[in-house]
Amino acid sequence: TSDYLADVSCLSPGECVASGSTYTGSRDEGTVAAETGGTWGRAQAILSGVPGNSGLLSVSCAAPGACSAVGWDANSAVVASETSGTWGQPEILNGPAGQPALLTGVSCTAAGDCEAVGSYQATPQQSEMLAVTETGGAWGTPHELTPPAGAAPSQGFVSLSISCPAAGECVAAGDYSLPFNPLRVAVRETGGVWGQAVEPPLPAGTGTVYFSTLADLSCP
Repeated sequence: TSDYLADVSCLSPGECVASGSTYTGSRDEGTVAAETGGTWGRAQAILSGVPGNSGLLSVSCAAPGACSAVGWDANSAVVASETSGTWGQPEILNGPAGQPALLTGVSCTAAGDCEAVGSYQATPQQSEMLAVTETGGAWGTPHELTPPAGAAPSQGFVSLSISCPAAGECVAAGDYSLPFNPLRVAVRETGGVWGQAVEPPLPAGTGTVYFSTLADLSCP
């Protein structure tokens, strides 16, 4: 149980929205907080309809009052959309076959047009990367992303960030959990089609590395 802010999206100086989680006294609940004219308002719980603990790990705003936030509840991925300044009811998403899932990144190119990434529990011991698209305010079915060639199955949920400079043109990056250490991964979407993930190279001259991840990215 804890209070935290995990992500923020700004449209102009002093106009931002942050997402995270707040402990309400009985459970963790996904929340958002808005900055208007340089002043932060009170955090707002927007996942009250979701059973169990929940949190919003990423938020993206395409226009004032038009944002999307993604995250988790006890067993599923959660998406929430803001329209004309009002947050709607959260929507539960699962893996391609209904498995438990988690969304860790979202990027919106227009109001109601976003892409989110994360992972799902393919088996009790294995997780896979996934992506899901929102078009015209409706979220589609999550689908699996292809891991790097030769990579062993992920041993834990995959943490991915995403940036989309245009609709259908995105890059996601993060870490892919292997049995002994995380693997840096990046994967590109071109023309609405996701390619295979790759492991970005380390800087020249890097010595022995036991732990290396990618935490965030931005594409102009």
